[in-house]
Amino acid sequence: MSKEVTEKEIINMESQIDNGNCDNLFFEDPEDYFNSNILNKYKRSIAISFIENVLKNSRISDDEQRIIYPENWWDDFSLGEMNIACVIKVKLADSILYDKNTKNIKKEKIDRIINEIKIGLWDTYLDWPYEAFSNVQTQKSAADTVLDMIRNQQYQQPAIQQETNNDAAK
Repeated sequence: MSKEVTEKEIINMESQIDNGNCDNLFFEDPEDYFNSNILNKYKRSIAISFIENVLKNSRISDDEQRIIYPENWWDDFSLGEMNIACVIKVKLADSILYDKNTKNIKKEKIDRIINEIKIGLWDTYLDWPYEAFSNVQTQKSAADTVLDMIRNQQYQQPAIQQETNNDAAK
């Protein structure tokens, strides 16, 4: 850089190193360190492209149980990009994003999500391989179903015990 580094800045840098705040940099590959942001920006652009070209053109069914996507929406994505597009598709498959009257996506919700993607809040999801993400979603759904069954059984059990207690009292 053309800017001169001051003695105070050097002292601050030394302090950061002495406190261990830069230790991770000693173990990173410089090429990976500088290229990782490029990859994150590319993943974000794929997610935003999905929202702009697919999600904004989708609508929710009249019974609000299905999201209807444009035909052949996947044609705009390469096989590698489909991984990211599918993860985002699953994460954004929520009726809360749609207007109940028009059945179209709510612009203000989507604009907010796009801003979140741009600043990196969705990077965790963008890094998932779709297969692994899908497996976790399936496991979560199965666990939720089992918990619902257990809760239902617990609510029914006191009624059965009460009937038994009433029978014993007779």
